[in-house]
Amino acid sequence: MEKIIPIAIVVLLLGGWSAVLNFFKKPIEPPKTYTVGIIVRGESYRPGVEGFRSKMKELGYEEGKNIIYRINFVEKREELPSVISGILKEGVDLLHIYSTPATVEAHKLTKTVPIVFGSMGDPLASGVIESPQRPGKNVTGVSSLSSPLAAKRLEFLKEAVPKIKKVAIPFTPEDIPGASSYDSALEAARKLDLD
Repeated sequence: MEKIIPIAIVVLLLGGWSAVLNFFKKPIEPPKTYTVGIIVRGESYRPGVEGFRSKMKELGYEEGKNIIYRINFVEKREELPSVISGILKEGVDLLHIYSTPATVEAHKLTKTVPIVFGSMGDPLASGVIESPQRPGKNVTGVSSLSSPLAAKRLEFLKEAVPKIKKVAIPFTPEDIPGASSYDSALEAARKLDLD
């Protein structure tokens, strides 16, 4: 028994050193380079894209070193499915998107790649999140909350111009946030006795 204990200690020490030596033999892996697909519907969002890139640099992400941006400015709504599909096929770690139609389309095309929207009218009404507190999906971001604000804007208008009786609200019925904003404004108009 007395001989077994020193042998066990030597085996453990050699085994421990062996593990340490094996650790240092492994090649050091370079840091991961992340690929971010940026989809922008229209040139008006260019300042938002530049702000995003600037903040990412501030956080230590240097373009070409540890982050690559694939930026696509899309003018026509009909181009969104093919542009987003193309970016997803190329492989991205994240989609950063501006506009409701682009976010809705991206959400249709992927349930696994994280999507961060930089601007969206109403993500709840658009169906891309389950609730503002718990999105519950691969989508999150910044919303202008256009639907709830439509009613508030109408209230402010009535307060500023108490004699007002009619208000025109142009919107596109196919635009989910626009239709949701219209419904919200219509409900507020009834309460405010407005046509």
